[in-house]
Amino acid sequence: MISADFAYSLAQDELGWRWRVYDEDGEIVAAGRRKTQDAAELAVRQAINTVLCSTSAAPSAQPVAREEWGEALAARWNPAPLA
Repeated sequence: MISADFAYSLAQDELGWRWRVYDEDGEIVAAGRRKTQDAAELAVRQAINTVLCSTSAAPSAQPVAREEWGEALAARWNPAPLA
C-alpha cells in the first residue's frame, strides 16, 4: 500500500514505464524508469519506504519525521530528466 502522504504517477512510453513520486506540495521528489509496470510500481514503493522507515539496521531506528520526507526522498532519489 502506498502512503496517502505521497502521490505517484506511472506512464508508459517506448522505453518502458516512467514513474514519479510527488510530495504534498506537488513537487517531484523521486523519479525513474523501469521496463515493466510491476517494476515501476515496486520502485515507487521502495522510494517511499526509504523515507517512511529508517534504513538503519540498528534496533533503535526511528521513522523519518513527516516534515523531512520530501528532503529525504529527494536526497536519495534525485529526479533525473526523462526524455
